[in-house]
Amino acid sequence: MNAMDSVTPRFLMCDPAYFTVEYAINPWMKGNLGKTDASLARDQWAALRRHIEEAGGIVEVEPADPELPDMVFTANVAAIVGRDALISHFTYPQRRREADHARQWLAGNGFTIHELPAGLDLEGTGDVLRDFQRPLVWAGYGYRSSLESHRVLAEALDYEVVTLRLVHPKFYHLDVCLAPLPDGSVMYYPPAFDDASLAAITSRVPESQRIAVSEEDAVNLACNAVSCGNTIILYRATPPLRSALEARGFRVVEVDLSQFLLSGGSARCMVLPLTEPRLPGGRAIHHLVETTLHVDGHLLDFGVLARILDLVVEQGCSFEVQHFEPGRRREDMSRARLRLIAPSTEALQEATSRVDELAAQFAHLTVAVGG
Repeated sequence: MNAMDSVTPRFLMCDPAYFTVEYAINPWMKGNLGKTDASLARDQWAALRRHIEEAGGIVEVEPADPELPDMVFTANVAAIVGRDALISHFTYPQRRREADHARQWLAGNGFTIHELPAGLDLEGTGDVLRDFQRPLVWAGYGYRSSLESHRVLAEALDYEVVTLRLVHPKFYHLDVCLAPLPDGSVMYYPPAFDDASLAAITSRVPESQRIAVSEEDAVNLACNAVSCGNTIILYRATPPLRSALEARGFRVVEVDLSQFLLSGGSARCMVLPLTEPRLPGGRAIHHLVETTLHVDGHLLDFGVLARILDLVVEQGCSFEVQHFEPGRRREDMSRARLRLIAPSTEALQEATSRVDELAAQFAHLTVAVGG
């Protein structure tokens, strides 16, 4: 089924000894503080490990840190292709020390370690998923990973990065709404993405290989599945989804992971794949573009600058305020220089066009692109 069948899948898992929901950093966690059952969570984790091993996978286990209750979600600590590992930097401080454990474990097991520049977030294979049949990784942004990190990702892993924007807060990581499968199929939940990202998926994955999951499957985190050989391990699948997977030759295994869904995670969140073979033809490619925006005018009146930044973000772009010079008196002009980063040329053009439309509403406002 898979060109990489000869490679025995290996996964890193973390002992669930200290797993609990003690803070809320995603919509799933709200309302679930203190509701986990430690004994049941351990049994569910052990069942997931058993199913992976029965499917032919090898599971390595690292010890837990009592101060890091989310360390059980090892998927988030690094992005890996071949023997290159880009260590994560987490958006929320509660999880940042998990990266220290990952760095130590991966370096000690022969991986080449790469680091993110200061100021960028990227949450490992939570937002970076290697395609099994195409020499690329699918990379999400919008909630927990920085758009700009995708440039670093391409260089560190020497692989093409296809950028996908997440727009549904409940699907805050890519691995809870998209799953590349060993036969080249891609399982995904379309409402989790913007139109440009859906176009990026459909342009690369033929219709016969696209599995659009239902809302019921999406909220049961069916896309958060572990692929091991011809076995797909997940929390729950509706009969139509099971049939779609079985028609492709997969064996579907359901495992109760209800304790971990309280925290917004499921099967795939709890494993870091260590065998991510580098396919032929892979090279460092990203599709980000950027420009400089010079804005002069009464930028603080009517929240003009804030409106400009909102327009940029609405188009899926990010920004960096490189210079801001406020007027000393109310009648004085302010000046700003913004660096805009976009996932594509089309997104950048749309963002600057929207800013031009806003500028046309104010006689005092001038906008220049580039330079």
